[in-house]
Amino acid sequence: MAARAGFSVNTFARYVALARAKRIIVKTHARSDPALIKRLERIGHNLNQLTRYSHCSGQVPSQIHELCAHIHDIVHRDIEEINL
Repeated sequence: MAARAGFSVNTFARYVALARAKRIIVKTHARSDPALIKRLERIGHNLNQLTRYSHCSGQVPSQIHELCAHIHDIVHRDIEEINL
């Protein structure tokens, strides 16, 4: 909990010991973007459809490597934006 609050364990313990309040509320900021989560869900759904098609037909679409590289770029870019 100390790390989530942005304190060292000692500092957090001192704060808890000296606080007169019965509760200590640690506010955190969500680092996930709902739009990003939705986009990743759609990408996952599309990949599952391609996988199902490949297993049923025995054929792998010729553009699959290009598509996977593009998906990798999108996901990597979105993760970098979250970590900024």
